[in-house]
Amino acid sequence: MSTTVSDNSGNSAASERGGTPAGGVYGLRLDVADHYVDRTLLVDAPASWPEWSIGWEPLDPTDGRAEPVIESWSPDHSVLAAQPSGFISVDRAAAHTTLHLADAPSPATLLHPYLASTAVVAGHWMGRAPFHAGAFALHGRVWGVLGDREMGKSSLLMSLHRAGVSVLADDVLVIEGTTGFAGPRCLDLRRSAAERFDGGTYLGVVGTRERWRVTLPPVPSHLPLGGWIQLDWTDDLEVGRPDAASRLRALLTNCGLTAPGVPTPGLLDLVTYPMVRLGRPRRWDRADEALDRLLEAVAALPSP
Repeated sequence: MSTTVSDNSGNSAASERGGTPAGGVYGLRLDVADHYVDRTLLVDAPASWPEWSIGWEPLDPTDGRAEPVIESWSPDHSVLAAQPSGFISVDRAAAHTTLHLADAPSPATLLHPYLASTAVVAGHWMGRAPFHAGAFALHGRVWGVLGDREMGKSSLLMSLHRAGVSVLADDVLVIEGTTGFAGPRCLDLRRSAAERFDGGTYLGVVGTRERWRVTLPPVPSHLPLGGWIQLDWTDDLEVGRPDAASRLRALLTNCGLTAPGVPTPGLLDLVTYPMVRLGRPRRWDRADEALDRLLEAVAALPSP
């Protein structure tokens, strides 16, 4: 398999690895030239993972698809808006994603955040269940972290990382059956969290926001699913166990693909897994206490 990334001059570079890529993310095996991707962000990819390639083409301002982007999804092809401009095309037959951006993505950003949309679309094509969610590993199982934008997912994951808990994914969790896949080995923080934790390498504005990147240690490429964490902002610390209807609403709200008439594979089975609702105030001085309460609640749950 060959992955080609072209520059603005029309030159290209391709990496041939004899069909045996060294690593991957989101349950996809990737073969990307070393100078176009930070390979430390990859996990070891089993041979059973499907192969996928990703490339870049300079955005042509005269292209009718360039602005505004009309997003589309079909069983064979998808077009998604890239932020702040450009678009991403995902081709099922070619097992290839093309990033149509004004400038080539840096090795630090190719896998995250730009590959996240491919993880969602390709995962759906493969019968997987993708979610907008972070994830961590505890007691040998994956726990998905659900929450709206700016609900503090990355901050909680950073707290877990600092406490020695393995973080599996920053903002996309792909599940196949009862197995959750690891994402890129990095965690992107907002300014307040980066200042709080005094960590992260400043990447500038990537997508729609400033990012401070924390590199994460290696983790298993996949683990069995343990359950879900639902985040909320509340006046005081609250830890509870949502009922089935609430669990379903939480999962539906965070489904990665919401195309009309396209259900998330295995959703009703995923609802049966335990969920912990963690409500906490928007105060850094309560963050450690909230983390302790969460870990206690997860430890008290019965094994799925």
